[in-house]
Amino acid sequence: LALNQLDAARLRLIKSLPEKTAQLAQEVAAGTAPGAFYRVVGGDGRQQPTPQPAAPVPAPAQPPVAPTSSPPPDPEARERCPTCGEDVPAANITMHKVACRRRRPCPHCDEQVPASDLEAHVAARHRPQPCPHDGCGESFTGDRMPDHVAACEHAPVPCSACEATVPRAKLPWHTAKECPERVVKCPHNGCRVDGTPRAIEKHEASCHFRLQACRYCDTRHPLFELPAHEDQCGSKTQLCPQCQARVTVA
Repeated sequence: LALNQLDAARLRLIKSLPEKTAQLAQEVAAGTAPGAFYRVVGGDGRQQPTPQPAAPVPAPAQPPVAPTSSPPPDPEARERCPTCGEDVPAANITMHKVACRRRRPCPHCDEQVPASDLEAHVAARHRPQPCPHDGCGESFTGDRMPDHVAACEHAPVPCSACEATVPRAKLPWHTAKECPERVVKCPHNGCRVDGTPRAIEKHEASCHFRLQACRYCDTRHPLFELPAHEDQCGSKTQLCPQCQARVTVA
């Protein structure tokens, strides 16, 4: 009887194998299979667990590598042009070299000048030109003209007081004798008032140091001393009522 029951159990297990195998395949594909599945070993129908393959060990994490990039150009860097020898910003050296190949040396100063501008350069820098100031009449090359113009005696310069424009050579005379805003002193001896010519002209009419003739002796005295002099004048005169002449009063 026991053997018959065992044979029946084996038969049922063998019949269910295809169905269980298909179910397990679906679970494995769906990722829902259990941690270990079973297989039939031997003819007695006993089952033994078959371990799953060991999970791969992850490699140690590597530190992030910063992306490599070229350093930014130095804005202060300069390079020497092999054609003209000029120090040029490194960022512009390529364009400078292209333009420099089109230059020509000036026959007067050896400066490298664009070929199209060479004639204008010679005319402006090395051909004598007359001074632009009226009355000068001298001529200079373009490289010497700026120094001459800055010191030319015929150059117009402004007066610092009245803002009039006069030739540089005449500025001292204008400042001392002609400028309406120059400072002058009162001409009367002892007076310390100063001002512009117009102000002094008004001041003279009432200046206490202006000389005034005595009404009696015709001597001249400062205006502030005249009243006292006339009161004490020894030759004081009076008008004669008959002849209208002035006579000395004893």
